Amino acid sequence: MSGREFPSILPIPQELSNDPHSGFSMNICETLLQADRASKAALAAGNPLDSTGSIPLLDGSIDSIETTPQVLRSRSPPPRALDNETMNADAPISRLPTELIHYIFRYDADEHRIDCGEGLSIKTSWFRLARVCRVWRCVVFNMPDLWRDDIFSFREKWMDILPLTKGLPLNLRLVGTSALKFVGRHDVVPLAPRAYNIRAEIRGNQDVRTLVDVLCSEPLPHLQTVTLLGTRTRKREQPAAAKMARHPHLHFLTLNNIYLEPPPQGALYTLQLDMTGLYDEKKPSLDTILKALK
Repeated sequence: MSGREFPSILPIPQELSNDPHSGFSMNICETLLQADRASKAALAAGNPLDSTGSIPLLDGSIDSIETTPQVLRSRSPPPRALDNETMNADAPISRLPTELIHYIFRYDADEHRIDCGEGLSIKTSWFRLARVCRVWRCVVFNMPDLWRDDIFSFREKWMDILPLTKGLPLNLRLVGTSALKFVGRHDVVPLAPRAYNIRAEIRGNQDVRTLVDVLCSEPLPHLQTVTLLGTRTRKREQPAAAKMARHPHLHFLTLNNIYLEPPPQGALYTLQLDMTGLYDEKKPSLDTILKALK
């Protein structure tokens, strides 16, 4: 996902947007003509001393020529978007209520979820809806429930996306090399109180310590689902007697090749344990597992 492909959610750079007349005026035309005349005269004279006065004019003209296209390009998208919006307003789909469009977009997002492992693919994900027209773009950017479910799929731009979630509980998916590359474990801890789902691959001891800190320290008010996926290894620490905090809304817990003592069973609907990838000395005892199932 390159910067060019990703539709910017940020305003035009300040230096290009302050003055609508910056970068182009009749003064620039006059400066160009002066530079042209001065440079021609200096070349005709063939005297280095005669060319000294033309150099500042040439430098100033070059700067003006390079700046003007940037300013004009920055002004181009808004009128084009407004023109497209006017044409699209006649389409039958434009008459649908916004609430109905929300339902359609949510259904599409469920069917075209962004894969953390592959990063953002605009053509195959729900994000393509934001590129159809100006109205749909506004709808998508005002649906925080779409953004909160795929926040880490935006890779290095995930912190820019965070404000679009508007404080909703978050789906924290740390699965796949893409997400793990751009999201540090230290980023997860401050976001944990907002998590309603935590799904994480555990690849090293630091991962274990971070998740124990997140899940065993304080109750998380929105947490409903936890899935921890450990790999088979002798080197990774197995948290000893780590007991999960009493998360009031935790209903679904899956532990693969890592064991944390579940909270009291009152709130859990399902508990899935798979320790087949652990070496015997790292597996929890049968008594420990039976205690969790009581």
